Amino acid sequence: AIEAADSKWNTQTPKRVKDFQEGIGNLYKYGGSTKNYANVYAKGGKMDNSPMVARLDKYMTQYGITNPYLKSAMMGVILAEGSMTGKAENMNYSVSRLPEVWSTFSTTGKRVAKGTGAKYANDLAKKYAKNPQALANFIYGNRLGNSGQDTDDGYTYRGRGLNQLTGKGSYKTMGEKLGVDLVNNPELLNTNPDIQAHSAVRFLYDRIAKELPKLVNKNSKYKKRFGEYVDFNNIDNLKDASFLMTSANAGLGNIPKQEAFNKRLKGSEKCVDLFIEGYTPSENMENFETT
Repeated sequence: AIEAADSKWNTQTPKRVKDFQEGIGNLYKYGGSTKNYANVYAKGGKMDNSPMVARLDKYMTQYGITNPYLKSAMMGVILAEGSMTGKAENMNYSVSRLPEVWSTFSTTGKRVAKGTGAKYANDLAKKYAKNPQALANFIYGNRLGNSGQDTDDGYTYRGRGLNQLTGKGSYKTMGEKLGVDLVNNPELLNTNPDIQAHSAVRFLYDRIAKELPKLVNKNSKYKKRFGEYVDFNNIDNLKDASFLMTSANAGLGNIPKQEAFNKRLKGSEKCVDLFIEGYTPSENMENFETT
């Protein structure tokens, strides 16, 4: 049934490219994890029904996420991280961009402002520029459950999926939760739409439903920052929901940067009407199994 829905969706997408392009531009990516597959398109700045949206909603509901603001905020994170295609993290950086993203490539020892990287790039930046595999192994080696920089773990387990799951440790943990071997089959986070949707929702759910209450109970700092969000289905506005989801995806110990928060909030704003009105798969999705 899923394949039938995907096939039907594919036959409709060419007519919708113009609507997509006029909707929200580059935030929503046209294309997908298989050839000629469009997971989602936008018209008039609003989300429409699609196989991937239906999958995500199915798993959000399955895990008890019923709040429309929270559902929209989760979509905002997904759209900013892996778009709706779950493509692998692009590690192909220029010399000038590297010191803007990682301090280790800057002569100042700190990240520099966007547009100024060429002035501050060090010799290390020149070594790893335009060398995605080596860069990923350098950045992610000996971290996040990965082996050393002399292995390909960093590149193999770079960000993948709708919310860019990163690190061998995370792949192992998520695979065990879903009953899928993601360590030996990491590409499933790029190519299997159901696993993409399930892993993204499960990751964010675990952060807000399991980790958050423990942190709030143990630490006054977290209680002050997140205490009002423990009952997450009671959140009554999009900004709070987006703050919680942005924090959850980055790690609850990190305060989201304003630019990152704004990008995710903007994405969630495109989805909120859909969930407030009460999302159900449309006639385009009549063959999609939601159970």
